[in-house]
Amino acid sequence: MYTIAICFNWLVCGLCFFGVSQFIGQLGGNIFVNVALSAIIQVPSTLFACWATKAWGRKKTLIIANVLAGVSIFLIGFVPSDPAWIKSTLSTIGMFGLALAFPTVYIYSGELFPTVLRNIGVGTSSMCARIGSMVAPFVAALASVQFWIPPVIFGTVPLIGAILCYKLPETLDCKLPDTIEEAERYESNNNKKKDGDIEMK
Repeated sequence: MYTIAICFNWLVCGLCFFGVSQFIGQLGGNIFVNVALSAIIQVPSTLFACWATKAWGRKKTLIIANVLAGVSIFLIGFVPSDPAWIKSTLSTIGMFGLALAFPTVYIYSGELFPTVLRNIGVGTSSMCARIGSMVAPFVAALASVQFWIPPVIFGTVPLIGAILCYKLPETLDCKLPDTIEEAERYESNNNKKKDGDIEMK
């Protein structure tokens, strides 16, 4: 379940991050402003991820990022085209959420897999993002059929990823698992570790 959940969240990042970046050109209004805003917002969102993953934890940060991105992008398909700033604002908020999710899922997957499988686990998860990025242009092109189809897909997928995150354990300040057995007992091991720290104190 951990592998399925984290791989799907990598798929979310690849599909939605690159897909929305391409779809922004079809939002209407000033295309140069829209693209510039989507690029600029990635700087503060990445810096914010450095703070959030430490303050909120990996799990909560990824859930918040997915929900923020999913809701804002989903709404793009149904809000009015005039005034144009509404869709531009929603796309900027969506890109903030996606740019927040990408570095978070990098850290999360590295801490989630046990040492004996960490390389292949992170590599397999990353491969799912590449699959998503390959599919992204085709989803964005569906706007030529119906404009609302791409934002509905790009908005729904992160929300599913957020739901799957509930199956993942929190890894902040926890001992990384060395074996598969330790990874399967992740939550109980971490609880015991925390109880031991309390007793020592």
